Amino acid sequence: MKANLCELISNIDSLYRNDGITIHSDRNTTKKIEFNGRLFAVKSFQSPNFLQRIAYANFRKPKAQRSLEFSLKLIEAGLHSPKPIGYIVN
Repeated sequence: MKANLCELISNIDSLYRNDGITIHSDRNTTKKIEFNGRLFAVKSFQSPNFLQRIAYANFRKPKAQRSLEFSLKLIEAGLHSPKPIGYIVN
C-alpha cells in the first residue's frame, strides 16, 4: 500500500491533468481519480494572489493543509468525508 501511495504521489501532476472526472470546479477543483483499482478525490487550489502569499508565508497554514485538517475533523465528528492521505504545496 505504501509503495502504491508513493507512486500515486510521484505521478499526481500528470494523473490530475490527464485523467479523472471533475466532480467540482469553481475557485478550486476536485477530481475523482482511479489509481491501481482505488478511487481518490484529489483537490487543486487556485494559486494565491500576492497578499495571500504573504499571509500564507507568515500567518496562515496553506489551504491544502487546512482542507486536510478539516476533513479529519469531519471524520472525527462522525460525518462522511474521504479519508485524507496527504497534501502537497508547490
